[in-house]
Parts: sequence; C-alpha cells; structure tokens
Amino acid sequence: TLEEAGARIFEHTPALSIDPSGVRKRVITPSARLRAAHVVLAGNTGLGALMPELAATLMPITTYVAVTAPLGPQLTEAVAYAGAVSDTEIADNHYRIVDGDRLMWSGGVTMWAGRPRRFARRLAADIRRTFPQLADVAIDSVWSGTLGRAVHSMPQVGEVSRGLWIASGFGGHGLNTTAVAGELVARGIVESDQAWRLFSLYDLTWAGGWVGRAVAQVIYWSRRSGDLFEAQTTRRRPAASATSVQQEAPSPPKPAAGVAAATEPPVAPVVAVNTATERTEPRAAEVKAEGDKKQPAGRNMLPSRKERKPRKAGANGKKRPSAAGATAQEPDDDESESTQEAPAER
Repeated sequence: TLEEAGARIFEHTPALSIDPSGVRKRVITPSARLRAAHVVLAGNTGLGALMPELAATLMPITTYVAVTAPLGPQLTEAVAYAGAVSDTEIADNHYRIVDGDRLMWSGGVTMWAGRPRRFARRLAADIRRTFPQLADVAIDSVWSGTLGRAVHSMPQVGEVSRGLWIASGFGGHGLNTTAVAGELVARGIVESDQAWRLFSLYDLTWAGGWVGRAVAQVIYWSRRSGDLFEAQTTRRRPAASATSVQQEAPSPPKPAAGVAAATEPPVAPVVAVNTATERTEPRAAEVKAEGDKKQPAGRNMLPSRKERKPRKAGANGKKRPSAAGATAQEPDDDESESTQEAPAER
C-alpha cells in the first residue's frame, strides 16, 4: 500500500490555493503549507477554485440517484437481473438491485447542481414507466453527483507543465479508466515513462462556459423527449399490429346448406380429383367400347348412299338455304318418309 511505501495521507484537508511555478510547487491548506516537486490534480470539476483554467475545459454534468423502500418479492419478479443495467445511451435511467429488495435508480441530468429532493418524483415516475409492476414505489433516499466530461469525450491524462500533472475528465468511461490514469501518471513521475503521451493528442479544449452548458442541456432534453416518444411508439406498435392482423385474417368458409362439416382433415385436392375421376367417371376407351356393343361395327344408323333416293327439287324448283347456312335442296315428302323408314328396313 501507499502507507507501507512511506506515503502519508491527510484526509479532510482541502487545498485552498496552489502555486505551480518553480521547481517546488507550493500548496496551501487550512492548517499548513506544503512544497512538492510534483503535484497531481485529480479533482475533476472541483478544481474550479484552484485551477479555473483547467476546470473550464470540463462540462459539469450532475446526475441524481434514488433508492426505493423495500419492495419484497415483486422486485425480483419485475427485475430478473441483479447487476447494473443502463437503459439509454446517455447518463439517464441506470439501475441495479441493492440490499436484496431495494432498487437503486439513477436518472435526470442537469448542467448545474440542483436540489436532489426535487428529482425524487421524477425518478419514481421513470421507475413506473419502465416497470409498471412497481407502480406504488416509494423513495427512501435521494442524492446527486457531479462528473466532468471533456468536449472530445476523452480523459485528460498527462503532464500539463513541468511537475504539474492532471488526471481528470473520466465522465462516461467508468472507474477502470481512473486506475489506468493513476498507473500512467505514477510511472511518469517515478520512472520517467512516456506512455502518458498517448493522451497528449487530446488537448485541453475550452468547454464553452455557460453557453456550452445551455446547449448541452437543450441537447439532453431533446434526446430524452425523443427516447420517450420512441418508447411509447414501440409499445403501441405490437398492439396495433395484432389488431390489423386480426382484421385482415380471412374468415373460414361456411359449409353449404345440407352438407355436414368434415371432422377430419381433407385429402389433398389433386388426389381427391384423381380418385373421384377413376371411381365415378368412365374412361374414354370404356365409353367407346360400350357404344360399340350397342351398334355393330362399320354400320351407321343412317341409310347408305345407295339406299337413299335422289333428292327432288321443291315445289318451286329452287334450292333453299339450310339452317347451318349451306345451300341445300328442300326434300319432299317422299324423301322424308324414306329417310325415317330406313332403320326399319334393316
């Protein structure tokens, strides 16, 4: 540990001012004055009073955290995963289960430090919106925290001037990045390691002051409104789709009058048609054979040309058009009689 290595830690000792000039920097506290060859600034947005130039390169973002009253078994029924969950891409609606049956919820973003109690109702509404099963949730405690974020969204790690180091701007990257920054700065001081220069590509850019904060607040409000609208639209979409599908689904055909509905699945249509044809309709060869049985082969029912009498012209001696449109002579009474008696002669 640090103390085993000879370091001394003074807790609850704020630094009132810093003079970074010279080889040995001067740090003034409420009860003492210190001099050191290296000073590491790891205060994030809290450096405003000591180093206002560095503090102006960070955007202060305040978020709010609430812990519910014990919820009992209904909490595990609504939230199956006990680990940390992030519900959106921005610093809003993060939650996890604590103490077994309590829900810790983080949400709400302001570019100024607001009163935490004013956000208790807002956080409870976010919980109800996400988990309707927890409609009667009660908030036991609520607090706030401020993080710093650079314009380029990268941490600020490295040596600002000779002997003056900075490790700040970890908003959105998590605690693991702070440990990496501590290793890089310690190696740079003790071993003169230059790995920290990998972060020198990201300059200390001014965050825009109050104007930049106002713009960032408007962006957050617009994105939150868009997320809420998208969530409501997504929830309504499945219900609307189910209703439209139910309306468009065709009703089953009603059976004809006097026909009982089949209780078994019908046979394939092609098989049914072929089976019915083979059983009920005789083939063409069978029809022809049955016709041949009724009539001798090679004989016609009509008289042959030799047996027919020559046609005579009509009473006026002119040909008449037949019913089919062809020109034919109108047969007289004798020809009609012979034609009708021809089958009898056979």
